[in-house]
Amino acid sequence: MVSRFIGVSCVLLALTACSAFQPKDDATVVAERSQARMDALKTADFEGAYAFMSPGYRSTNTLERFKASYAGGVVRLESASVSDVQCEEDACVLQVKASYFYRGKQQALKGGKPLLLDRVNEERWIKTDGQWWYVQMQ
Repeated sequence: MVSRFIGVSCVLLALTACSAFQPKDDATVVAERSQARMDALKTADFEGAYAFMSPGYRSTNTLERFKASYAGGVVRLESASVSDVQCEEDACVLQVKASYFYRGKQQALKGGKPLLLDRVNEERWIKTDGQWWYVQMQ
């Protein structure tokens, strides 16, 4: 009786452990990678954000060029969160709610506070060699 209980307990424990290690679905993986990319941009970790760019982008754009496109601008990311993910095979489209601080020439000249602007960004991600990458749309 006791050995039977122990045997059943071991089987249940093994099944529970296996379910805990199930691979994440594509939508979850992409949402996590998108959030990590946006968090890197928010903290000006441009090297970290650059690491999420597609291999095609990185083959034609250096880290320095990437940094230059973000650093020193009049817009700064304040917050971002993924609100929707739609995936088909090796491509996903995400909706990301973002808030930006905008400090244009008028605010700077008058010593005014930056404006807080909210918007929803559409992101595209592709899966290449088993990894998800952000594709910058021009």
